[in-house]
Amino acid sequence: MNTLRAAVVGVGYFGAFHAEKYAALPGVELVAVVDADTRRGGEIAAKLGTRACASLADLPGPIDAASV
Repeated sequence: MNTLRAAVVGVGYFGAFHAEKYAALPGVELVAVVDADTRRGGEIAAKLGTRACASLADLPGPIDAASV
């Protein structure tokens, strides 16, 4: 089975839930969360064991899916 590489863009109230769901799904790697609020992005990324990015240009390589 191939791993789906996912990212969440915007980790406000609902985006944080999306990130939590991706992080918990088998077969899915939450590659990063993206948020202009670097403090919020960093908090969510640390909680979920992933990377925080301030912009889409900072994403680490290609992704297969994103929640915006």
